[in-house]
Amino acid sequence: MCEGCSPPSVSASTVRVASVAVVHDRSVLILRRVLTDLVWAGCWDLPGGRLEGGETPLEGALRELREETGLDIETAEPLQEGNPLEDRPAGTTLQTYPWPERRVWETVFFSRVSERPSVRVDPAEHTEYRWVGLADLPRLEFTPGRLTAVRRALNKG
Repeated sequence: MCEGCSPPSVSASTVRVASVAVVHDRSVLILRRVLTDLVWAGCWDLPGGRLEGGETPLEGALRELREETGLDIETAEPLQEGNPLEDRPAGTTLQTYPWPERRVWETVFFSRVSERPSVRVDPAEHTEYRWVGLADLPRLEFTPGRLTAVRRALNKG
């Protein structure tokens, strides 16, 4: 999995995103998107975002983690990759990204921390954070593809 962390065919129409599932003591760090967000306002997500020019998925994921939470983790391992819009429960409405003409390819990384770190959210992007376990998941609304990644991280962690 994640050989070079590249989608099968990268083109100018592919938006590359990366995120990190940070796990501590059978719980994972999630962030709640601001209510004014263009897509998935108020939904829970992992720290992450779009890659900047020349970044590898890992570099982008760790940069986004620092920017969104203040956490500085040195490395993480690949957890899953693919189009997050294709991973949603049957019968749910598909809400697209603000770039409907583009394909989204995301790499999710996993990092286990031995101590629960202090988290600082960027209020322009997120309203709160939580450390959640498997039992908490049914009560939370996640962005597309996120629930699968969160479960996978908790089962690994």
